[in-house]
Amino acid sequence: LLMIIVIVQPHFKMLPLTGKNDPTNRYYGWPDVLNRIAEIGQQNPDALPVGNKYQLQSQLAYRFGTIRIPALNIQDRPNHFDYFDDSILTGRDLLIISNEKTPRPKKFEDDFESVAHLETISGYREDELVRKVQVYLGKNYKRNRFD
Repeated sequence: LLMIIVIVQPHFKMLPLTGKNDPTNRYYGWPDVLNRIAEIGQQNPDALPVGNKYQLQSQLAYRFGTIRIPALNIQDRPNHFDYFDDSILTGRDLLIISNEKTPRPKKFEDDFESVAHLETISGYREDELVRKVQVYLGKNYKRNRFD
């Protein structure tokens, strides 16, 4: 019975779970979010889309082919990206993608000349909100983990 629920829940929402209580919601909302990030990227052609967490960066790498770009990991818990050389980003304008619920541009100010919140993008599973991402434009990335 449990296996049937695990197989069916992602497709048909058998159980009346919502939000984070339904872990299958993680798989939804990405196409609309990534398409909107692509549109914002067209409006800012010099800016490279980069996730602030590895989960976001993996989605961006898959969609935009930026597999060699590390996640920023600014003011987040330490992980393996703290040991990646991010000099490839130094001096670049970046579209910072962050999964915060509310905009917090000050979080990124120390690592850029300037940071502006551009948009909050929402992702849905049918009519249910399952994710929110913030998009910032960071001008001239100046952090280098190995300096």
